[in-house]
Amino acid sequence: MAVTKCPKCGSINIEKRNYGEKVGTAIGIGAGAWAGWAAGGAGAEAGAEIGATLGFIAGPVGAAAGGVAGAIIGALAGAYAGAKLGSELGKKVDESILNHYHCNSCGHNFSEQ
Repeated sequence: MAVTKCPKCGSINIEKRNYGEKVGTAIGIGAGAWAGWAAGGAGAEAGAEIGATLGFIAGPVGAAAGGVAGAIIGALAGAYAGAKLGSELGKKVDESILNHYHCNSCGHNFSEQ
């Protein structure tokens, strides 16, 4: 792997800023959690209604607990998937659009050549 050098001063004291990845991950977590909550809640609600109608387990209390648990599990799964997708998209933005690197020696910001 080639060492990244600053095109201005030649220093190898370089850091990746990863702004696109960080923002993409945060947006992905929020959007994925919201979508997962909605989808998980709707599916769990339908399952809880069937359970309550048939009188299984704890009746209405079990139905309510199942609905909440389904929504939470849906939100967590959605947040995970959203974070992965947002991170990958953010990496692409970092690599192709943003000045991804920062030279700690001279302060120059640059992208890969």
